Amino acid sequence: MDPNFTLNTSRCIIHFDVDAFYAQVEEKRDPRLKDVPMAVTQKYLIVTANYPARRLGVTKLQGITVAKERCPGLVLISGEDLSPYRQASKQILSVLQRFGVAERLGMDEVFLDVTEEVRSRMARGMFAPSFIGHMHTSKVELRQETSHRPMDLRAARPQVYSRPQQAPQGGPAQQEQEWEVALKIASTIASEARAAVKAEAGYRTSAGISCSKMLAKLVSGMHKPDDQTVLLPPDAPAFVAPLPARTIPGVGYKLEAELTATGVSTVNDLRAFSKASLVSSFGERVGSYLHCACRGEDPTPVQQSGPPRSITVEDSFKSCTSFTAAVHILQILVPDLLIRLREDFEEYQRRPSSLTLKWRQRKQGWSRSSTSIPMPVQAAAAPAKEIVEEQDTAGDAHEADRRTAAAAAINRRRDYGACPQGKPMSKREERLLNK
Repeated sequence: MDPNFTLNTSRCIIHFDVDAFYAQVEEKRDPRLKDVPMAVTQKYLIVTANYPARRLGVTKLQGITVAKERCPGLVLISGEDLSPYRQASKQILSVLQRFGVAERLGMDEVFLDVTEEVRSRMARGMFAPSFIGHMHTSKVELRQETSHRPMDLRAARPQVYSRPQQAPQGGPAQQEQEWEVALKIASTIASEARAAVKAEAGYRTSAGISCSKMLAKLVSGMHKPDDQTVLLPPDAPAFVAPLPARTIPGVGYKLEAELTATGVSTVNDLRAFSKASLVSSFGERVGSYLHCACRGEDPTPVQQSGPPRSITVEDSFKSCTSFTAAVHILQILVPDLLIRLREDFEEYQRRPSSLTLKWRQRKQGWSRSSTSIPMPVQAAAAPAKEIVEEQDTAGDAHEADRRTAAAAAINRRRDYGACPQGKPMSKREERLLNK
């Protein structure tokens, strides 16, 4: 390690991860599913499974055929309609925002910066006598939950769990560092926030507590489900050193391949490169970040979640080789988009300015082509209203589920049936499409 490098310990960051999120949402919608093996599917894959199913060998990103072989009694729930999951995500975020600056990461993860709340409690003499949760150190044996996601780390053996006690009247001990006092309070806030999410929204969460987003995220799943883990700053460099470089947040497949080409496989390997060398190879932003991250530091701020920059509806197909087939698919996807646009307008009072169509052709890999036009706002708003009202008059017994039921009705149209292929595109049509 660079002896001149000092870890920033001034912040208190918590990362919340909802346990088996999609499965919990389905269990809440139908409580009968809680005690039976159940998995949520998209296409031919298991997106997530509840814990009874996991105990029988069902895992995330597993093929449905394999899952059924391991667990013949597995109940499968289609997760193609994301409406109930988006609604649950909003509920969870609204609870956590009361505790600090909240940044949503996907639908089932939230970062919370509680630094100001910690300082406020310290000023009022509201100290915590001990850490709440598991204490993680570099000596704890780790395992990966799946080979597909090396950043999903789990502790191989449970660690000591300290329970909250009454705060001492004398305040913190004299020998304690300020960051230690602060993180004790942060662990109390994490426990309070998790309890609030469970009581008000009905979802179990796990949490990681540390001094940066990266460290909090890496330890949040250590003792899933429904638990929390604290990583102290002095343990951070040794903790991240042996991890695969892919575990660093922001390192995707492309960057991982570039790092591998330079001989980097673990986080510790990165420490052999100077900051100037990393900046030269990967640019100022990425290079500087990697230089900090491999030493356990992450200066990235928690940014308050705002409205999404775009609303996307997409799907993938084995075969779509003509304009006739494309039109057929769009007629199925568009109603779902209109529902989401109306929900967004009701929440944020805004209108979209453009409509972009993206597509990926065979032999193009992951690259996509696109074209945009100004958004026909009036044409978009009216059909969505009609769709919701039509579903509302269909006799739904639960007022609170009216919008979810409407979106589910739209989702049922995602049965593409026999997709009309028509004749394949001509060379001229392909040239026009590419332009």
